[in-house]
Amino acid sequence: PCLRTKVSNQCNEDFMTLAKGVVTTAVLIASVSFPANAVSGGGLDFANLDITGQDFTGQSYNGKDFTQVIAKGTDFSKSNLQGCRFYKAFLVNAE
Repeated sequence: PCLRTKVSNQCNEDFMTLAKGVVTTAVLIASVSFPANAVSGGGLDFANLDITGQDFTGQSYNGKDFTQVIAKGTDFSKSNLQGCRFYKAFLVNAE
């Protein structure tokens, strides 16, 4: 704690500078997207990605992990999705 003197103004400024630095660091850490560890498929695959509107047609994604993807309007038509994991995936208007 700071004493209520001329020193206290400097102490308050130091505290505010430190607080701004902590908040900035927290925002930067929170904005970095870390992919989830895959449960199946042997790799990170597509887990936690936003694949909205992308074209996945006619490919083999056998055993891939799509856990918690956001896939609004994504096209999977004629693709092999056997063994894929879509746990908590957000699939809206996906084919």
